[in-house]
Amino acid sequence: MATELRGTMRWRLRILLRDAVRLVMRLTPSRPYVVVSGMPTTEGNATEMVRATARRYAGRVYWLVADVPVAQRLLLADRLAGSGRVHVLAHRSLSAVLRVVTAEVLMFTHGVFGNPAPVKRKTMVNLWHGGAFK
Repeated sequence: MATELRGTMRWRLRILLRDAVRLVMRLTPSRPYVVVSGMPTTEGNATEMVRATARRYAGRVYWLVADVPVAQRLLLADRLAGSGRVHVLAHRSLSAVLRVVTAEVLMFTHGVFGNPAPVKRKTMVNLWHGGAFK
């Protein structure tokens, strides 16, 4: 019974988080940066988008990851570390939430902060191979 109650509470909190993130996304202006989120840290679609975006996009790129040291090693290997183009953030941080709600472009593989529905003025791209058209 207690486990079932915890599961229900967790589910309700996720719904609340998703709705809160979507509301804040609707109310905040877009900022000139891209956020890429992928799970796990080495997920291929996300890492390729970080590389391509860093080379082609004029603004900053924020990469949300579960394992910051692993992501930084990947950036070193790709010669993107220290370029000032890609900023690695812990996925579960306030800074990550703030970047997600204000990014002009959000790319993700397995959802991000409850998987909020798209809002006007902000482009959201589902990179997951099982997702819809890209």
